[in-house]
Amino acid sequence: MVKKTIVILFSLTFLLLYLFQEENKTSTILTHQKLIDHYLEQKQPMDLFGILEIPSLNINQPIYPKDHKENHVDKHVMLLESQDTFLAFAAHSGNGPHAYFRELDQLKKEDKIIIKSIDQTKEYQYFRKEEVLKNGSIAVIEYPFSYLVLITCSKTNDKIQEVFYAKLTKIY
Repeated sequence: MVKKTIVILFSLTFLLLYLFQEENKTSTILTHQKLIDHYLEQKQPMDLFGILEIPSLNINQPIYPKDHKENHVDKHVMLLESQDTFLAFAAHSGNGPHAYFRELDQLKKEDKIIIKSIDQTKEYQYFRKEEVLKNGSIAVIEYPFSYLVLITCSKTNDKIQEVFYAKLTKIY
């Protein structure tokens, strides 16, 4: 009888933890959506670099400037580099509440990746995936056109990082 009680208590505890995690994840998404809506509606500077959208994967996440305290891979999609012709972002691909790139491996050639800022929207088109050894730095391929990269860990090999390339196709 004691063993059954312990098993039932553990089961209930894990169920409550799971439900709390799902509720917390939903509230995080709602908080992000409110932040995104406010940012886009107000048309005024905020503490955001912009919004990252990948419509085919239902990704819609705020991006903070490089020096902002919220620009951290354990909190958000992280802005690694921002130059005139090159952008780089990183995010987790696991199962946690901050694994914003968990489905990035499902990107298909020509899927759109959109970066919205206060004054413009840039539309990119995915064209290449590369796997590189995880060693603390990543050498990306340089192209003679404007592009961005999305970086995440491989789901199948903990020594590999995946780099997804997308070419700038439209600015409006």
